[in-house]
Amino acid sequence: MRDRAALGALLWPTGDADAQGYEEIEARAASAYEHWVGSEGLSFRGRDDAERLGDVVKFHWEAVAQDGEAFGVGLNFLVLAADGRIERDYTFVES
Repeated sequence: MRDRAALGALLWPTGDADAQGYEEIEARAASAYEHWVGSEGLSFRGRDDAERLGDVVKFHWEAVAQDGEAFGVGLNFLVLAADGRIERDYTFVES
């Protein structure tokens, strides 16, 4: 993953039960990229609705087909650690 340093700057070092450590996070990201971008041809863009309240951040994103139409919408809900790095990341696919 070319952005490993950026990933390390954002993530809490303990990870979570689903993906722990850089290697598992990299593997999960690579798998998701291969499926959604490589095979399905989608790209992703954020919506301009990010909000932060204390240690919680939420924002929506769109999966975009090659014709520019939104294919799906999701919500990410982040819980930040005291140092501002991501401690938990919850993703909800809304459509």
